[in-house]
Amino acid sequence: MVLIKADLFNVFSKLKDIPLCLAIGVFDGIHKGHRAVLEKLLSLSALKKTKSAVFTFDRNPKSDSSNALKEIKSFSEKYKILEDLGIDYTVELIFSDDIKKMSGDWFCYNLIKELNISSLVCGSDFKVGNKNSYLTAQDIKRIYPSIVKIIDLVTLGGLKISSSRIRKIIEEKKEDYNEYIAAFF
Repeated sequence: MVLIKADLFNVFSKLKDIPLCLAIGVFDGIHKGHRAVLEKLLSLSALKKTKSAVFTFDRNPKSDSSNALKEIKSFSEKYKILEDLGIDYTVELIFSDDIKKMSGDWFCYNLIKELNISSLVCGSDFKVGNKNSYLTAQDIKRIYPSIVKIIDLVTLGGLKISSSRIRKIIEEKKEDYNEYIAAFF
C-alpha cells in the first residue's frame, strides 16, 4: 500500500492519472460501519479493475483547539488495518485551515474533476464542507448519481455504530467496546 500525506492540491497531482475507486471519511476507529464502506470500496475496485484509495485526515475534522477528540486508533494502527485489508492507496489529507473553510460543493467538484474516480463510497452519515456550506452523502449522490455509492448505517442492538458512540463508551467504561470494533476476518 502507498501512503500519501499531503494537502489536497498535492494529492491531485500524485493520483491524477490513476483510475480509482475512492472511500472518504475519518475512519478513526475502523469499526463495523467503516468496514462496510471499505468492503464496498474493495468490491467495486475489483469489479471495475481500478485501484482502491481511502481519503482520511491527519486529525478529526470535528476537533478544534478547544475540543480535541480522542483518537480511537492511532494513524499507524489505521494504516496497518487498511494495508491488511488490501487498500492500494491511503491518503492522509492535512486538515488545514484551507480545507476547514472549503464548501462541500468546492471540495467534491474538485475531487471528482481532478481525479479519475469511477466510484466514490461513503457512509450515509458522511458530510463534507464547512459548517455553513456542507454537503451530506445524499446531496453528493444527487449531484453525482453515477459515481456515488452510499453505505447504510450499521447497527448493533438497534443502535448506530459510530466513532462518537465508541468514544462515549470508552470514556464511561459502561460497555465492552471491542464488540463494536470486531476483527474483519
